[in-house]
Amino acid sequence: MAVKSLLSKLIFFSFTILLIISASADNCFNSIVGFGDSLTDTGNGFHFVSEYNPPPYFTLPPYGNTFFHRPTGRVSDGRLIIDFIGNFPVGCSATYLAHFASTNEEDYDSTTGCIKWLNRFAQYHNDLLQTELSRIRELHPETTIIYGDYYNAAMNMYRNQEIYGGGLYNFNFSVQCGHPSSVNCVDPSSYMNWDGLHFTDVAAKWIAKSVLTHLGTICDRPSSYAGVYDH
Repeated sequence: MAVKSLLSKLIFFSFTILLIISASADNCFNSIVGFGDSLTDTGNGFHFVSEYNPPPYFTLPPYGNTFFHRPTGRVSDGRLIIDFIGNFPVGCSATYLAHFASTNEEDYDSTTGCIKWLNRFAQYHNDLLQTELSRIRELHPETTIIYGDYYNAAMNMYRNQEIYGGGLYNFNFSVQCGHPSSVNCVDPSSYMNWDGLHFTDVAAKWIAKSVLTHLGTICDRPSSYAGVYDH
């Protein structure tokens, strides 16, 4: 029951990521604000560690081992998408694929192996988000607000697994990442998913690259942000 309750919260909060671009004088953005939870939190979780015994797994190794070489409060092996820029297809997440496993082949996308109804839910959210952004644009015509298509940037990886990687879920509710019994993969860069729900550093980089390239096109200078995701 506890696991089901937690998953319900994860499904809700995983949809709260927004990308809001504030226009600068040269008609391009000068700030990016991300609203979300563990998918965009760059370390605030550390402020609440003392409230838990034992401490949350994301505050322990191997979290952070790829880029920072230590846990930083980020729920990944390294950086998050917001570290590169600032809703993704949850039906492709190992956590949900494991929890909502089905014997009905119709539940899955034949191309990606993702759960179709969950991705439809994510797309429904994104449609509502874009409608709301249109309303906000009308209220604040002096500000440019751009929708960053996180969903399709991630779907590109799932549709091209032979390029970006793929394979078994490698996820177990009983032995989560950071658990003493878990085994850390030798090369996280060969995986898209880090702990069942969150992306690896390299996957976050490629998603950010896709979104930034699109935003750069809107600004009429698509190569302006190459340095952000090439490091």
